[in-house]
Amino acid sequence: MWIYYSAIDEKSKKYRSYIFVANDILLSALLDELGHHLIRFRFQPHMNFLSFAKPSLEEQRDYFFKLRLLLAAKISILTVFKILCSEGTSRHLKALSLNIIAGLKDGVSLYQSFVRYLPFFDSLILGLIRGAEQTGDLERAFLLIEEYLNEKMRMRDIVYQSIRYPLVLLILIICVVVVLMNKVVPELIQISSTLQKDISFKASVLTKIYEFIVGNIFLVGSLFLLCGIIFPMLGRFSPKIRKAMAQHSLKIPLVGAFYKSISSASYFLALEVFIQGHLTLNASMREAVHVIRNTYVKNCALQIVEKLEGGTSFYEALKASDLFPLYVLKIIQLGEETGQILQSLFQINQYYRNIFERQLLSLKIYLEPLFLLILGAFILWIVWSFILPLYDNLLMVEQTL
Repeated sequence: MWIYYSAIDEKSKKYRSYIFVANDILLSALLDELGHHLIRFRFQPHMNFLSFAKPSLEEQRDYFFKLRLLLAAKISILTVFKILCSEGTSRHLKALSLNIIAGLKDGVSLYQSFVRYLPFFDSLILGLIRGAEQTGDLERAFLLIEEYLNEKMRMRDIVYQSIRYPLVLLILIICVVVVLMNKVVPELIQISSTLQKDISFKASVLTKIYEFIVGNIFLVGSLFLLCGIIFPMLGRFSPKIRKAMAQHSLKIPLVGAFYKSISSASYFLALEVFIQGHLTLNASMREAVHVIRNTYVKNCALQIVEKLEGGTSFYEALKASDLFPLYVLKIIQLGEETGQILQSLFQINQYYRNIFERQLLSLKIYLEPLFLLILGAFILWIVWSFILPLYDNLLMVEQTL
């Protein structure tokens, strides 16, 4: 049963967390063993994951790094988690260590203890821990998890660097439009109201467009929100709808190809990591399927596993899915012929890494000129509607004088 509790640690720092134990007596004994003091508690039917912020990739990487170093020092697994519980900086990872200690004392496997915190860790990490418990090589599993998290951090940084400038440019455009339409344009309309009618007409067109956009922002936002709620609900009740939505999402210009590359790259990266963790090819492929988010790609990956288990070669199974490019298929075929599947997967991951970076760059190349054109077109409209007529009128006044 989950217990939500408040406690004070050995540094006299108060913290609150969840733990899965049979009763409060075991909780109090466990906290006393670690030098903590229980303040209050209440029983919960389930853990409220919304009350927890997911630990960052850096925190997760450091956590598994410490796990690996302590295990390499031949310290018992129970003592390792006691040390991490005392030394941890993230309260969520400290709570995880406390839960694992309680689970290990209760005879629960390390994998089951991590599964309870499923929203905090992705399927690849959990699969590696489960495989490592079967092979008895936890130290190597934690090393692979550390490398995997480093790779995720690297890809995240590439994405942030690619979208940072277009995002800043978009915010700048919105600010310029809002300031011009609320401060500058009303003044220009008032000045031009005594001038020619075509000026007032141009001004009215611009203001009506702006008022229409502002007036319908809430409506459009509500429509998108409604679609974002309805379609996932329909997908839950109908696998066909979920599969069709996932398949069509891969056909969206620019974004679809980018999304497909991410799904394929995640799959092959997970496959490489699982094979490095001493899992068989079939077991690695079945575990790697859970890393894929897109339902259509996941179904294709499951079909590949079924064909592989039915005796089809890895190359033929991938080829039948019609999901991967010819380069990937040839690399897999060569790896099967030479017995160097792991080396082939490494080459494929390098290929998808380059594809991913190129697609991000192309997306950035398209977005930046588009935003600049929008800003330039709006300023051109202002000049054409107000500035030029006012300038012509001032010239006429100067000539009459």
